[in-house]
Amino acid sequence: MKGFVSICLLLLALSSTVIAKPPRRYDLELEDATSQTPTACVDDDVTCALLDATKWLLQQQEEDWGWNGGISTSSVVLAMQLANESWYHGKALKTQLGIKQLEIELLAELGRSAKLSGCGTSSQRHSRLAKISVGRLALYILALESTCHDTRDFYGNDLVELLEHNMRRFPREGFNNHFQYSLGVLALCQSGDGSVKLKHIRELLAGQREDGCYRFDGEVGPDVASLSVMALSCAKASVPASFRSRFVQKFNNTVSCIRSKQQEDGSFGNGISTALASQALKAANIPPSLWRADVALQRVLETQHEDSHFGNLGATVQILPLLANRHYGSVEDVKMACNIQGTDSDNSQSGGAPSVPTEQPGPPITIQILIENGIDTEEPSVTVSATAPAGSTLFQFLQEAMASSEGAFSFESKMTDFGNSMTSFNGLANDGVNHRYWSILIGSDRESASTGTDGIFPEDGGEYIFYYRSY
Repeated sequence: MKGFVSICLLLLALSSTVIAKPPRRYDLELEDATSQTPTACVDDDVTCALLDATKWLLQQQEEDWGWNGGISTSSVVLAMQLANESWYHGKALKTQLGIKQLEIELLAELGRSAKLSGCGTSSQRHSRLAKISVGRLALYILALESTCHDTRDFYGNDLVELLEHNMRRFPREGFNNHFQYSLGVLALCQSGDGSVKLKHIRELLAGQREDGCYRFDGEVGPDVASLSVMALSCAKASVPASFRSRFVQKFNNTVSCIRSKQQEDGSFGNGISTALASQALKAANIPPSLWRADVALQRVLETQHEDSHFGNLGATVQILPLLANRHYGSVEDVKMACNIQGTDSDNSQSGGAPSVPTEQPGPPITIQILIENGIDTEEPSVTVSATAPAGSTLFQFLQEAMASSEGAFSFESKMTDFGNSMTSFNGLANDGVNHRYWSILIGSDRESASTGTDGIFPEDGGEYIFYYRSY
């Protein structure tokens, strides 16, 4: 671990230093008014629920720019990034202050551990670091990874090494269930470079009962099994060929456990359990028709309160990724925006914090855009080509296509808190009354997009289908 002595002193100082009171929020709100002004959502229940929930989360930001006294800052940052990676890249002042507070909170927590354990030789390092819980450290790593930090060099600390060390003694007091362990595996997996080992996968599988469920799951609600499936789905690339058949068998057992928990009304228990189960089945690529995905989503939406949260802050941050068609294993997708934005991979100059992105347009590339009406199948499809610099968003390609099509192709969109939302193609608009909307499919496999047109960066020769269908 780099710079141990100096960072130890820094952390000790942080843990005992009173941070000055921040400027009045009113002043910053004036400066940041444009980026924080709410906009109306499109006529779509899921989009509206997503927008309203994120606005509510932002309203819970406290005077120090964290959430819930620092307990939930990492969870909120992670949820906001999974909901829309543009939240960080938009560079809004409140957003950047929230992420800076995330860094301060982690440094303070490292400092408290150093103060309790003593600080000096490298032989004391692991006893000091072991005082940070695996669950909290995993959430810190996931939040930092989603906001373009280098978790291998966070102000001189290798957080990934720290996490792996803290996961070695399992089970033990305070770290004895597979929900926390699954969070740890997810964080190792999302940090890349082969951090997940076979021993981690074996431990997750060993916690299963014969029916594929986990001991801490009750009669209703497969919460631990759901997080385990998300972790295993992410880590499956690390499974050696000699263990693959065993892995697949045990993995499928846990998926079956989750599916067996679905009730007649489509839920998997309460709103949190239903959201986690839905995210897990999505991560495992289980066809939606096999588990009534749309019905489960409706049960989750019904738990949203009039003031837009889902019962409390903790429930809201766990449900938010589902509303964006993502899950806790989607951090790798969110991180793609870091490379596209030109973030410098060497962040040691800024203690692991993200550097200022640079924009360098790439060479021109061409994609195909298809417009298909899945409701009126007699309506002919429209195909147009679009050319734009590499690194352009799909929305920018749409603009180029409309400008060059000489009237053969047109679209309309609305700006929301999550970027441009497509509302109409060639005069055929979203129909909220009859639940008919445009969706985005990608490639010959027609895979559903996990983000909107502002979050998709086409590759040369790619095919992007805008498909009109009912939900």
